[in-house]
Amino acid sequence: MKSQRGSMAAVALVMMLFLLIAGFAWLPMLAQENKTAQNDWEEQQAWYAAEAGFVRAKTELNNSADGGSWSWLAKSAGQTDLNAALQSISDDILTGTKQAKYAVYISPELSTSDIPASSTEYTITSVGQVNNTQKILKKTITTAASSGGGSGNTVINLPGLVQAGGTVTIANSNYSITGDVYGTKFVDQTGNQKPTTGGNYKGAASATVATKIPDSVFSQSSYTNLTTITPSSAWVAINIQESGNYLMNWPLVVNQWSNWGYLLNSTSDVTLFVHSASPITFYTTNGIVGPTDTTKGPLTIIFDNNVVLSGGPITGNVRILVNGTMDYEVNGSGNDRLMVASNGNMILGRAMQYGLLSSNGSITLNSSCYNFVGQIIANGDVYIATGSITYDTTVANTTGFTWPEGME
Repeated sequence: MKSQRGSMAAVALVMMLFLLIAGFAWLPMLAQENKTAQNDWEEQQAWYAAEAGFVRAKTELNNSADGGSWSWLAKSAGQTDLNAALQSISDDILTGTKQAKYAVYISPELSTSDIPASSTEYTITSVGQVNNTQKILKKTITTAASSGGGSGNTVINLPGLVQAGGTVTIANSNYSITGDVYGTKFVDQTGNQKPTTGGNYKGAASATVATKIPDSVFSQSSYTNLTTITPSSAWVAINIQESGNYLMNWPLVVNQWSNWGYLLNSTSDVTLFVHSASPITFYTTNGIVGPTDTTKGPLTIIFDNNVVLSGGPITGNVRILVNGTMDYEVNGSGNDRLMVASNGNMILGRAMQYGLLSSNGSITLNSSCYNFVGQIIANGDVYIATGSITYDTTVANTTGFTWPEGME
């Protein structure tokens, strides 16, 4: 019996020694697993930090219309400068210290208070760091068609007289072009072979400017406190003297031919939403009268369907947005400042002084449009049969003449 107890004790001792040796053998493996898990966590958090830096840079590039504060950026993409610019972004709840950090460099460089250029490529280098682990994210973005602007809008910034996503065609042998012309191709149907490359024609533009007006612009629900306007007689003048949003349902009940005296005589910062379930023929006997105060916003008229606009002249500062095609046949060339932007093709059948045309389709300047002064942008082709077109930035540089936010 004593011999059996001795044997069992020996076996137990051997088993204990085996388990002890096995335990010591597992310790390095457990430590390595913990270290691997910690490294994986740090790498993931470093990626998140790098992405946070990139998102901040991208957001500020597209929203610094009045100049950004760029002192937080690294001076270069070099490791030393990036390390020097690291900024803490998250707290370690156990130690009370900040672990995750990021640093960003933007090229072309931006100095303090610089306004980012519109329609320009910027390369963003963002490094994220957690403890001693770093991850680098490098991406190139193109800023929006403008560098920023008022609430819900962005400032207009175009490179020249004409910018077309397609072909620019000249069809009037007596034409005069003053300003830079951009397009994928230039066709001179007159035989004069001008403007030539190196002259007015500059080839394709380096960046694409947005021309698609977002659907939200043409939704009544996007406008608060809409006041409905209902003319009491066919020839009434509509005078709006208070800034705000107004609704007009088309066609007018009082006039089946849809014409009357003044369409509108407004003060500044008025938006008139014209709703119609079918294409609109908009004839005004005495024209559209917008405000003349260039320190405030223009009269904005929004059509949610195709439009033929004709009749009396447009004077003052007027901004027209169309969810479809636009045929401009308004008499008189003495408009003060006029912007017309459409999601469909556009035809300019009358002269326009100080204008800005934008189309998500093509733009045609008919021969009856004997003169145009301003800027033209089209996603498609531009066909010029008019005699004279001249580069001028008056409209683009006037308060309130802006692209709707979200242009594509």
